[in-house]
Amino acid sequence: MPGWLRQGLGAHVTVDGRERRMRDPVGYAELLCALHPVGPPRLCADRLAATAERTGITRFALMVEGSGDLAATEQNVRRLGGEVLPLLL
Repeated sequence: MPGWLRQGLGAHVTVDGRERRMRDPVGYAELLCALHPVGPPRLCADRLAATAERTGITRFALMVEGSGDLAATEQNVRRLGGEVLPLLL
């Protein structure tokens, strides 16, 4: 993920033309993983439940990794539906 982030962060241009130092892609990837429901099913469910409790939201729009490998993407969707979501019911 840091390599992908490095490419995107490196292409960022500010709208007002001011100079900007690029974020550390490794640190940014770690931040994103710490903020979002990424990891084992129990951790993902706990983070989703905590977000719902803090914010009062009752619906989530969840995204899964789409690696370009159809079988891997389908497996991610199956795991989300079969291992994470039941922990929230």
